[in-house]
Amino acid sequence: MLKNLPNQIIIFIDEIDRLLSLDSIRDDFFAYIRSCYNLRADNLAYQRLTFCLLGVATPSDLIKDTTRTPYNIGQAIELKGFTLKEAAPVLTKGLEGKFPNNSTAILEQIIKLTGGQPFLTQKLCQRVLEYAEIDNPNIDEIAKTYIIDNWEAQDNPELLRTIRNRLISEQVQNRSGRLLSIYQQILTNGQIPADNSPDQMELQLSGLVVKENGHLKVYNPIYKAVFNLNWVQQQLANLRPYQENFQAWIESDKKDDSRLLRGESLTEALNWKEGKRLSDDDTAFFDASQRYQIETLRQAEAKAKEIIKAAQEGTKIERAGVQALRRFNTKTGQFQALHDAKKAGEDLQKLLEKWENLVKDNYELAADSPAASPLLALQTILSKIRERHTFTGHTNSVWSVSFSPDGKFLATGSGDNTAKLWSTETKTELYTFTGHTNWVTSVSFSSDGKFLATGSYDNTAKLWSIETKAELHTFIGHSQSVTSVSLSADGKYLATGSEDNTAKLWSIETKAELHTFIGHSQSVRSVSLSADGKYLATGSDDNTAKLWSIETKEALHTFIGHTQSVRSVSLSVDGKYLATGSWDKTAKLWSTATKAGIHTFIGHTNSIWSVSLSSDGNYLATGSSDNTAKVWLTETKKELHTFTCQTDLVMSVMSVSLSADGKYLATGSWDKTAKLWSTATKAEIHTFIGHTNWVWSVSLSADGKYLATGSEDKTAKLWSIETKEALQTFTGHTHSVRSVSLSADGKYLATGSFDNTVKLWDLSGNLIADFIGYKDGVQFIEIESPVFSVCFTPDGKYLAAGYDDGVVRLWPIENLNQLLGRARKWLQLD
Repeated sequence: MLKNLPNQIIIFIDEIDRLLSLDSIRDDFFAYIRSCYNLRADNLAYQRLTFCLLGVATPSDLIKDTTRTPYNIGQAIELKGFTLKEAAPVLTKGLEGKFPNNSTAILEQIIKLTGGQPFLTQKLCQRVLEYAEIDNPNIDEIAKTYIIDNWEAQDNPELLRTIRNRLISEQVQNRSGRLLSIYQQILTNGQIPADNSPDQMELQLSGLVVKENGHLKVYNPIYKAVFNLNWVQQQLANLRPYQENFQAWIESDKKDDSRLLRGESLTEALNWKEGKRLSDDDTAFFDASQRYQIETLRQAEAKAKEIIKAAQEGTKIERAGVQALRRFNTKTGQFQALHDAKKAGEDLQKLLEKWENLVKDNYELAADSPAASPLLALQTILSKIRERHTFTGHTNSVWSVSFSPDGKFLATGSGDNTAKLWSTETKTELYTFTGHTNWVTSVSFSSDGKFLATGSYDNTAKLWSIETKAELHTFIGHSQSVTSVSLSADGKYLATGSEDNTAKLWSIETKAELHTFIGHSQSVRSVSLSADGKYLATGSDDNTAKLWSIETKEALHTFIGHTQSVRSVSLSVDGKYLATGSWDKTAKLWSTATKAGIHTFIGHTNSIWSVSLSSDGNYLATGSSDNTAKVWLTETKKELHTFTCQTDLVMSVMSVSLSADGKYLATGSWDKTAKLWSTATKAEIHTFIGHTNWVWSVSLSADGKYLATGSEDKTAKLWSIETKEALQTFTGHTHSVRSVSLSADGKYLATGSFDNTVKLWDLSGNLIADFIGYKDGVQFIEIESPVFSVCFTPDGKYLAAGYDDGVVRLWPIENLNQLLGRARKWLQLD
């Protein structure tokens, strides 16, 4: 074009503001225009080229990419409205046909209303021609009726809506409040000084205001009538950052103080309010919010002083509890020590009532106690003054313990060939069940708590009556060791598996052997009764699993496919599926209806010892000698995740714990870590690092919020599942912590250690009780046996601990009221 046209070339580009929305080409387009300008220095032909950009925009709008050179060339040309002198030669000709004698006067009135805005002037001229009376044209009324009133419906072609959109559209949403605030000041004061700020420039570009004699004013009376103060206040109301609270407060007749602003929300709203003229209701809302915040701060300050005072009282009580325990340990003044501990406990009891009311809205403070030493002092002193009940009587290792469903009884099975029944209420041995001629390796209560079943290395199982203590029956029939037992959910049947290659079904009611399931050619290693009692599954060293009908006693199917011993079988709750785990490193899922193999789960690198189907049948868990556990999805047959130690050494997983809702699996390992896994996301969620030696035990809280770990490093730790942080380290044991247990209510942590002690802690790290021995007559006897296991009863009233000396000891979990009651009784105050 430069070659073909030798003269000056001017390229007009109209509606450039429409190009601004084309993000993909906008920057390149205007960068090209700028490059043409820059080429003038090297090529004189480009000096003949001029671009005229027509539209509403600022240079900063044209190139948005901050990494490119801004559009800093050219000269802005301000377009102003027509004056009467400029418009008269053309526009009066259009008016003369209807108003031959006063067309100039009518045009003057029109321009006065439009400010000479070309589009609006043309539109009003047209409306005057259409609707004005010839003899007495009322221009103001025409403008009001056909432009201002119901303006959105009459704004065709569009002009006023364009102005509105430049103020409150999504493109300028972050600046709308400032633009409206400036415009509100102009409406209120008539004009304001022009400072060429970006916001003032944006407001001018909207066409709503015009710069004149160094001030900004509304472009014309029509704009002022359409976009009046009421309109501005309504738009500001729509932009309120506090609109929801404000509306609710108004609807409550200005009485709902909970809807008032405070804190950061109030500060942000006050900053937004700056420079705006708001409604009386808005002003009242801000005034009420500020008064409410002042009063809230005053109350908070008063409460803080009360909390500090209560905390100081707690410190004194804590010191008193420590001193009472120290006095008792000196062996002098033990009576006074108990009296002092009781006094500290009573003071704590009074303080707790006040404390709970003060901190009920503060989660962190509410979770802590102002003092804990009185509890420890009372428990320790009373444990040595008053006999502590332990379950002693077995003369060999305790192999199995089981609480009755109602928590009233504890059953134990021992290597001394006996089982014992204990009362958790009186702490006494109720009965010794004798009759087995070899170790009692398993004890189990029936679901109604009326019967106790025992399994033994003497190849028999026995059923006992809890009420009469009588042996109801000995289930004799196996010719070799009983390897597995399973009670039906309704308590009607007992299934046993044996090394004599058979499984047997026994009637709990008649005591009779109902059937011997013969078919396996080697030892039966696992038995599982279905939840409805209709089927029995068996797994055997002959590499097969079998499904039997309880009703017909027939083998419904032999599941063949494993190449080594089937060590574990699990029937789904609905009886539709059978899972098997084998030493051939695989697990299999079978259909009990079609007898077909559904899938073989391959992935373990060593023998599988255990399989378990979830209660809903959606998941299969497998445990293997390869130091891993795997979770599989039964529907898609996919491995969800492998739970294993990620370390250079093969480290054994020492402990596992599933959360109550099944969402998390926790593991403890010899690699000094605990891990949390999600079965839902198939991922290791976190590795809890902090112990300096093996992690022996893990325990997830019932609500899934906490993980407790016990370690060879002599400590226990409490971790937050949400933040993954170590909340507390429990120090005090002098040997490895072998077992940890969180109470069902989440208030306490129990730890058992090879230092021969069991300790009870609150979750803030305070030692509540130290179970180290018991009173035998007048002598206090310290226990000299490592603790292997600790477990809370479901109601949290007792703590059971299994010791290496063959004794299971049951410790009561006493609250402050109970300890004070015992102290008063001992001191003969009650």
